[in-house]
Amino acid sequence: MLELPGLEQIYQEYKSDTLKIFAINRYDELSTIQFIRNKLKLTFDLLRGKGTSVSTDYHLLGTPYTFIVDQTGKVYYYKMGYGGASDLDKFRQKLNELY
Repeated sequence: MLELPGLEQIYQEYKSDTLKIFAINRYDELSTIQFIRNKLKLTFDLLRGKGTSVSTDYHLLGTPYTFIVDQTGKVYYYKMGYGGASDLDKFRQKLNELY
Protein backbone atom coordinates (compact mmCIF):
# COMPACT_ATOMS: atom_id res chain seq x y z
CA MET A 1 0.00 0.00 0.00
CA LEU A 2 3.00 2.27 0.43
CA GLU A 3 3.40 2.57 -3.33
CA LEU A 4 -0.15 3.84 -3.97
CA PRO A 5 0.42 7.57 -3.29
CA GLY A 6 3.47 7.53 -5.58
CA LEU A 7 1.53 5.74 -8.30
CA GLU A 8 -1.19 8.38 -7.99
CA GLN A 9 1.43 11.09 -8.45
CA ILE A 10 2.79 9.35 -11.55
CA TYR A 11 -0.74 8.88 -12.86
CA GLN A 12 -1.40 12.61 -12.53
CA GLU A 13 1.91 13.46 -14.25
CA TYR A 14 1.42 11.09 -17.19
CA LYS A 15 -2.36 10.89 -17.38
CA SER A 16 -3.57 10.48 -20.94
CA ASP A 17 -5.96 8.38 -22.96
CA THR A 18 -3.24 5.77 -23.37
CA LEU A 19 -1.96 5.46 -19.78
CA LYS A 20 -4.03 3.37 -17.40
CA ILE A 21 -3.06 2.38 -13.88
CA PHE A 22 -4.76 -0.53 -12.15
CA ALA A 23 -3.92 -1.60 -8.62
CA ILE A 24 -5.15 -5.03 -7.61
CA ASN A 25 -5.68 -5.75 -3.94
CA ARG A 26 -5.47 -9.51 -3.43
CA TYR A 27 -6.36 -9.62 0.26
CA ASP A 28 -9.04 -7.16 1.34
CA GLU A 29 -12.79 -7.05 1.01
CA LEU A 30 -14.40 -4.56 -1.35
CA SER A 31 -15.43 -2.21 1.49
CA THR A 32 -11.81 -1.99 2.68
CA ILE A 33 -10.57 -1.36 -0.85
CA GLN A 34 -13.09 1.46 -1.28
CA PHE A 35 -12.01 2.93 2.06
CA ILE A 36 -8.33 2.86 0.99
CA ARG A 37 -9.16 4.44 -2.37
CA ASN A 38 -11.12 7.24 -0.72
CA LYS A 39 -8.61 7.83 2.09
CA LEU A 40 -5.67 8.09 -0.33
CA LYS A 41 -7.76 10.03 -2.90
CA LEU A 42 -6.77 7.65 -5.68
CA THR A 43 -8.12 8.48 -9.11
CA PHE A 44 -6.86 5.36 -10.85
CA ASP A 45 -8.64 2.01 -10.59
CA LEU A 46 -8.15 -0.04 -7.42
CA LEU A 47 -9.52 -3.51 -8.10
CA ARG A 48 -10.36 -6.49 -5.93
CA GLY A 49 -8.31 -9.62 -6.60
CA LYS A 50 -9.40 -11.64 -3.57
CA GLY A 51 -11.19 -14.79 -4.64
CA THR A 52 -9.93 -14.51 -8.22
CA SER A 53 -7.22 -16.37 -10.09
CA VAL A 54 -5.09 -13.25 -10.71
CA SER A 55 -2.23 -14.51 -8.51
CA THR A 56 -1.96 -17.86 -10.22
CA ASP A 57 -2.67 -16.52 -13.71
CA TYR A 58 0.25 -14.11 -13.45
CA HIS A 59 2.47 -16.21 -11.13
CA LEU A 60 2.51 -13.55 -8.42
CA LEU A 61 4.48 -14.63 -5.37
CA GLY A 62 4.42 -11.48 -3.26
CA THR A 63 3.18 -7.94 -3.22
CA PRO A 64 3.37 -5.39 -4.54
CA TYR A 65 4.13 -6.03 -8.17
CA THR A 66 4.27 -3.15 -10.61
CA PHE A 67 3.96 -3.78 -14.34
CA ILE A 68 4.26 -1.37 -17.21
CA VAL A 69 2.48 -2.81 -20.23
CA ASP A 70 2.96 -1.20 -23.62
CA GLN A 71 0.20 -0.33 -26.06
CA THR A 72 0.46 -3.74 -27.73
CA GLY A 73 -0.17 -5.54 -24.42
CA LYS A 74 3.45 -6.64 -23.92
CA VAL A 75 4.97 -6.33 -20.45
CA TYR A 76 7.62 -3.65 -20.92
CA TYR A 77 8.85 -3.52 -17.32
CA TYR A 78 7.99 -5.10 -14.00
CA LYS A 79 9.18 -4.92 -10.43
CA MET A 80 8.34 -6.91 -7.33
CA GLY A 81 8.37 -5.04 -4.04
CA TYR A 82 8.55 -1.34 -3.40
CA GLY A 83 11.75 0.63 -2.90
CA GLY A 84 10.37 4.13 -2.40
CA ALA A 85 11.46 7.16 -4.41
CA SER A 86 14.05 5.24 -6.43
CA ASP A 87 11.31 2.94 -7.74
CA LEU A 88 9.16 5.91 -8.69
CA ASP A 89 12.10 7.42 -10.58
CA LYS A 90 12.58 4.12 -12.43
CA PHE A 91 8.88 4.00 -13.32
CA ARG A 92 9.10 7.54 -14.70
CA GLN A 93 12.19 6.60 -16.72
CA LYS A 94 10.40 3.60 -18.22
CA LEU A 95 7.29 5.65 -19.00
CA ASN A 96 9.43 8.29 -20.68
CA GLU A 97 10.93 5.59 -22.89
CA LEU A 98 7.42 4.56 -23.98
CA TYR A 99 5.91 8.04 -24.42
